[in-house]
Amino acid sequence: MTDAVTGVILLDNTLIVTEWMKALPAEAVVVEVEPLEHAFGNEMSPPVAAAYPHARELVMRLAADPELSRLLPASPLGGCWAATVQPKVVW
Repeated sequence: MTDAVTGVILLDNTLIVTEWMKALPAEAVVVEVEPLEHAFGNEMSPPVAAAYPHARELVMRLAADPELSRLLPASPLGGCWAATVQPKVVW
């Protein structure tokens, strides 16, 4: 709640709470663009705006080809990820 009041909402926290509430499927794919700096506002920073088309394309490919998600690194929520393939396979 403190994060929400200050305007900083971290995706990790949201996913952990959502999992705890049993609102996530057994397996979920998350595509995230992390900003260099967290700031309040309704516009993307230039680096995030530049990454957005690529992230959108990746999400569209993952939605259209469920087998593609098996090539992604996997990790439990709150843990560090273990690479299963080189990122260039997905990009």
